[in-house]
Amino acid sequence: MGIRVHKCIGYGLVDVESTDQDITDHRFHPEGFLRIDSEFQSDRWHRPGFMNFLSTHPRVLDPNSWRENIDCLDVSIGEDWSPYYSIIHQPEYGLSNVVVLVPPTHKNDYIRFDNTLDYMEETQCYGQENRYKIFRGGIYPYNAEYMDDRTGKRLSADVMSFIRDCNELRRYTDGCQNTLIKENDVSALKEGMNRDAIKLGFDHHEHAMQHIYPAIPAELVLMCEYCKLFTDESTIWQLRPMLYVYWS
Repeated sequence: MGIRVHKCIGYGLVDVESTDQDITDHRFHPEGFLRIDSEFQSDRWHRPGFMNFLSTHPRVLDPNSWRENIDCLDVSIGEDWSPYYSIIHQPEYGLSNVVVLVPPTHKNDYIRFDNTLDYMEETQCYGQENRYKIFRGGIYPYNAEYMDDRTGKRLSADVMSFIRDCNELRRYTDGCQNTLIKENDVSALKEGMNRDAIKLGFDHHEHAMQHIYPAIPAELVLMCEYCKLFTDESTIWQLRPMLYVYWS
């Protein structure tokens, strides 16, 4: 049996510390899903347990806590789901420094395995290498949600004006041909970005660019808590939307 291509999108870390295939990174809880013996994972964490966790979680009970509708998770999460499908770390065949988390309701549309199109693209274009790509924007349907990565606080809809200008400025700085601004427009653009940044609670546009990132889906935050993945909630806000390809 030959190796097969695995491709997924999700929210992950690409600087995970590990030794001999075991995670040693202090950010990961020593009694959490990724650091206990794999034979005990399915006994401790499973779909019924996650559903029960959701039913009593204060953030779920507070209707003002989340914008996403998580009341329908019980129906949306497939009966065959377990954290095994949503927590991806492949130190033996993939990249040991990469962990990707897939929202439970998107197991079937964020993950592909042994796909012919993927096989041909990854073989002919990338030489069957394990690789990842971090996205600047969020993943659909969460691509209009942004946060302050220092606290995880969701930002208001006003952030979209800042994001559009930020993308234009990056295109200009990168020398892209399809940018809409010229050299004499840059100062006015930055002034507008400064106003938006201050409105959003930042000191100036550069400060905002350092800390505004795509928000982490509510169900993924809750899954991290249920599976005791991290020692501190702040690690959740370090997760970034990304593509991950590995062969096994």
